[in-house]
Amino acid sequence: MTTASLCIASVFFRTIRMATAATALLLLGVAGTPAWSQDNASAQTLRGKVESNGKGLPSFDITFYVSIAGGGTDGDVVGSAKTNDTGEFELTYQLPPAQPSDKKPILFVIAENGPAMLVTVFGTDPELLSDVVVNERTTVATGVAFARFIDGRKIGGNTYGMINAVKMAANMADPMTGAVGEVLAKKPNGSLTSTYPKFNSMANVIAGCVASPESCSKLFKATTPPGGSAPGTVLQALANMTKYPSHNLDDIFALSLAAKAYEPVLASRDKPDSWLLFLKFTGGFYADQDAGNLMNGPGSIAIDEKGYAWVNDNYVPQPVGVDACSGLRVMKFYPWGETFPGSPYFGGGLSGAGFGIALDTRGDVWVSNYGFEAPDCADGKVPADPAKKVPATHNSVSVFSPDGKPKSPAEGYTSGKIWWPQGTAGDPQGNMWIGNCGNDSVTFIPNGDPAKAVNFPLPGAVAAPPDG
Repeated sequence: MTTASLCIASVFFRTIRMATAATALLLLGVAGTPAWSQDNASAQTLRGKVESNGKGLPSFDITFYVSIAGGGTDGDVVGSAKTNDTGEFELTYQLPPAQPSDKKPILFVIAENGPAMLVTVFGTDPELLSDVVVNERTTVATGVAFARFIDGRKIGGNTYGMINAVKMAANMADPMTGAVGEVLAKKPNGSLTSTYPKFNSMANVIAGCVASPESCSKLFKATTPPGGSAPGTVLQALANMTKYPSHNLDDIFALSLAAKAYEPVLASRDKPDSWLLFLKFTGGFYADQDAGNLMNGPGSIAIDEKGYAWVNDNYVPQPVGVDACSGLRVMKFYPWGETFPGSPYFGGGLSGAGFGIALDTRGDVWVSNYGFEAPDCADGKVPADPAKKVPATHNSVSVFSPDGKPKSPAEGYTSGKIWWPQGTAGDPQGNMWIGNCGNDSVTFIPNGDPAKAVNFPLPGAVAAPPDG
């Protein structure tokens, strides 16, 4: 069995349901009185430092912005300052009053000096707002994480997308220290993947821009999209690198060599075939396959309306070289890779699910039980756990509610002549469709009601469907 892991592009989950979500815009560089400010709101203090490779940057203009993700404002300036000779600054600000649960304030600190721009992004917790660092690493993390939401001098998005982007940015860079984020620095990432050196190379591109306006001009030219306009800000340049990840690779790689602020870096041009940043998640800070792992052989992913990822599992976690029996769990992750509280979930007839997982219109999770297992498990020689003494089943689907509770019985739903099911999909009418590898058929479950399941053999089917 291969090492169990889930590899997620850093831009992947932020695009969820953009078409149907309300949009909030953050106006970079437009000062004004916050529409939500209150006369009796107490002022707070934010301290920070703008730096490059640990060296403070003087004379940078600091602007503190708040945008209400999900709507409410077009972005407001809540404080401003200028860095001193050591790159430090201090400003006072007022946060917005309590917002509805579907509207969250997203907080940005932007430092600018000529074309150079450095940015740090925060979440929605006021306790975080005491001391910050703004540098090239926080800038790359922000630009990449918010790539889908950056448009010129605006950053805007729906509630879930913006919050997910804040969390993904923190995976890559710590806004409190400016250091590389814990998720990126440690296993299963760190030195085990190419993302860490690629991230540092991108930070060095920005460091070159900080050091030289000419480098900024070269960056803007290299990140001009095909047939599009040149970016006007560093954030837009980073967004373009993510949206057009293989465009002008040679030119951007050359810019990464001009400044050597951060290491390790990409050693040669033949390494990056794009500037996409991928993070690997295994459920913890580990990379080796073992019995205590969260998953073993994740099959497929279903994304719900909040961007949460539901993942089925082929096998019970085992060390390398040990027979792994059919997986008995389904997992839920936050969009930024953190395991959701209470996950993994068990029961409902789960049995070695493969690639079949989908959500219905009610938010329920459907998992098709293909019954993956090692040969000795199929012979009953290696039980998946002490409670299981029989081989895997191959004739059911399991259903879980959005909170992870199984809705299907212990044997799963078996109606509709399900047999070695794989592909699973739901349609807008709430119907579920199950592709059966074992009998060349499709099981149709109208309105998600297993009692009404119907089986449709495909033309030329070579295997007779089982009873059910």
